[in-house]
Amino acid sequence: MNLLPEHILGDPVSGRLTAAIDFEDVAVGHPAFDFAGLGQEAAATLAGYGAPADTSSLRRAAFHRMLAPLHEMRHGALARHRGHVRGGLRAWRLQDPLGSGANAAAREGL
Repeated sequence: MNLLPEHILGDPVSGRLTAAIDFEDVAVGHPAFDFAGLGQEAAATLAGYGAPADTSSLRRAAFHRMLAPLHEMRHGALARHRGHVRGGLRAWRLQDPLGSGANAAAREGL
């Protein structure tokens, strides 16, 4: 997100900040994707919006969070940026999504 003046919205009466917007990464998808990066805070954040933290949406957000390293690797491959590929691979191994035991090796720097 780019916190530029044109991306900040406020209430003209109270002067209170109401939103920060940036459509750089806009996409069509399930709303749970927006909460994927929040981890354990997703339920509390949904509650803050007054929305019920249903288990289906939380599971979907966790699934998207698990896939984030794959997106990082893909981005690195397309942009020919080895750092992104290595970072995504490192994150994938640390979370050990397939139960392969690779997370222990990654923590040891193997």
